[in-house]
Amino acid sequence: MLVVVASSSGSPEWHLRGDLVAFAAVGCFSLYLAMARHTAVELNAAHYTAATAVWGALVAVPLAFAVEGQVTVPAGSGWGWLAFLVIGAGVVGHQAMNWSLRHIPFWVGSSVILLLPVGAALMAWMVLDEALTRYQVLAMAGVVLALGAMARPRVR
Repeated sequence: MLVVVASSSGSPEWHLRGDLVAFAAVGCFSLYLAMARHTAVELNAAHYTAATAVWGALVAVPLAFAVEGQVTVPAGSGWGWLAFLVIGAGVVGHQAMNWSLRHIPFWVGSSVILLLPVGAALMAWMVLDEALTRYQVLAMAGVVLALGAMARPRVR
């Protein structure tokens, strides 16, 4: 993951703050998953998703103002995209992941998280036309191959 995220340094799009936020996001989401699995006995997935959404908003909104000084209000179709992100990734995506953690081995859920930097880099390349360095592509291939090897059934 380190190479996937950090190997864009030197490109026009690179910024240290972006790399630090990417590392923090992966760390926070790893903790989120561990807590989701740990609390699955006491809370159902919907309650956990709702509680973390409230806490996330209480942390993220002031942090956005602290870092940027202001938050831009979407205009026109921006509200539709914002609603799609909140409902799609925010509610449906997290709810599905929280529900699945009761039914799948934890390593499967955490492997999905390890693929997030790969998916994010590919989406930035496809949607935002950001360049991928050869080191990033090699690192992404390494992550995918390593996770594939780990997921392969053990032959005895």
